[in-house]
Amino acid sequence: MMTAIDEIFDVIIVGCGSAGIAAAIDLQAVPQLKFTIVEARNRVGGRVFTDRTTFGTDKPIDLDIHTKNYFSSRSSGTQFCDVDGTKICSDKLSDAENIFNKLYRTIKESSPIIDISMLDVIKTEYNSYENNPQIKRLLDLFFGNIEQYEGSNIDKLSAKSFFNSDNGMIEYNLALPNGFGTFLEQLVLHYQLPVQLNCIVTRIDASSSDSIVRLSIRDGRTLQCKYVLITIPLGCLKARSIEFIPDLPDWKQNAIDVMGMGLADKMFVEFPYVFWDPTLPSIYCTSPQFRFILCRPNDCILQIKLAARIAYDIEQKDDRKQSMNS
Repeated sequence: MMTAIDEIFDVIIVGCGSAGIAAAIDLQAVPQLKFTIVEARNRVGGRVFTDRTTFGTDKPIDLDIHTKNYFSSRSSGTQFCDVDGTKICSDKLSDAENIFNKLYRTIKESSPIIDISMLDVIKTEYNSYENNPQIKRLLDLFFGNIEQYEGSNIDKLSAKSFFNSDNGMIEYNLALPNGFGTFLEQLVLHYQLPVQLNCIVTRIDASSSDSIVRLSIRDGRTLQCKYVLITIPLGCLKARSIEFIPDLPDWKQNAIDVMGMGLADKMFVEFPYVFWDPTLPSIYCTSPQFRFILCRPNDCILQIKLAARIAYDIEQKDDRKQSMNS
């Protein structure tokens, strides 16, 4: 999409990820409103990307997107394995789940006056199960479920704020056979959204007396608008990848700087044949690294979900080191 040098938009949306696309669809409903979306990447979708190259077009995999749903500790059909690969009996699972529920209630009912971590609330009792290694591994697995959802470890999650974070939001577990990235691409095409790709915004200048906001693009262009809507990731704002003129208010910049940010990754492993039970939708393992495994038997692929400290540690290794450790 080409833009005339003196063209002035009513709104420019920075970022063509899920938020930018949703905003654009809403803006389309406003009669005579002139807007465009600028996206730094060479594709739409932002952090949501469906890879149709690595394993082939018939085996799409979603990269980057973190599906926020709790794994039910006793999901139907899920197999629970111990660290050595042996199946964990249902009685042991029930014992561990009862202990987990008790600890979870303790956190929920603690109402700490000062902000402390979830682990701090239960640390004494939680650590007391060190003398029962399998139960402790299962407790780590169940709390790892929360860590996977939040992208952060329980020693970093606020006991004071945790239960207010989603404000009773209904949880859904949605999978799209062709990928979430493909879905967003189709939305852009369906609504014929005006998108400018490879458009890296370096500066947003709202200081002009004519009330026109000017966006400087890395390729030397300048875009103009009356309003700008920023939908880029929090990490980009923290890195100050865009210069704001005037500076953002102190309270807003401070909020960006102190706001927590989770980390969640995925590993996809393709095998020449299915060596696991092909009827299993997922496998939960008490391994300290690879706990939550989603099974794709038709593709001979296992998808491993990683989060928080485990994800960070693995990101520090190259592929060769990681394959050797696995």
